[in-house]
Amino acid sequence: MTKFEIAISTLLIGFILGQATDISKYYLVIFRKKRALHQEVLDHQDRMNFLKSRLCSIAEMYNEGQVIGLPSPGAIETLIFNKDFADILPHLNKVERKQYGDHYGTISSFNRCAAELSDVTHKSNHIVYLYQLTCMLVETSRFIIEKRESVLNDEEEILVDCRDMAIKFANKYGLEPDEGEAANKQL
Repeated sequence: MTKFEIAISTLLIGFILGQATDISKYYLVIFRKKRALHQEVLDHQDRMNFLKSRLCSIAEMYNEGQVIGLPSPGAIETLIFNKDFADILPHLNKVERKQYGDHYGTISSFNRCAAELSDVTHKSNHIVYLYQLTCMLVETSRFIIEKRESVLNDEEEILVDCRDMAIKFANKYGLEPDEGEAANKQL
């Protein structure tokens, strides 16, 4: 081989190696972001146990009339979703996109309802609805973690179970849920 051929082949090999490195770095970053988003969902699932107990104590305080104003259960953070979801979205299949959409849509509803809790007149309805949303969040996170091939909205039985748990919660603490509102408010 001549010096020219050696130079061209070295240049070509260097270019190919550089492109392969860039592609591998890109997919490594996507993999790490997907793993971080998955970990955020796991963290949400852990937080739901705390929120359920927090909502129980809020309902108990509300029922006994011992509070002036009503404490809020607090918002659920979605830092990784807000920062990285747009980058990860093209690398998710249709079911995963729907599952994450359901999960984070339910979180958005929960946060909005929790923020409105101090301003609404029918606080017992809101407390029950927050409990129902918490139950739904447990299920949406379970769908993601277990890598199920369906979404929560396709599972009518689970949605009914979430509503029934919210009604049992309301009955336990003497709250009056608006059953029509609780049944109709899904994601």
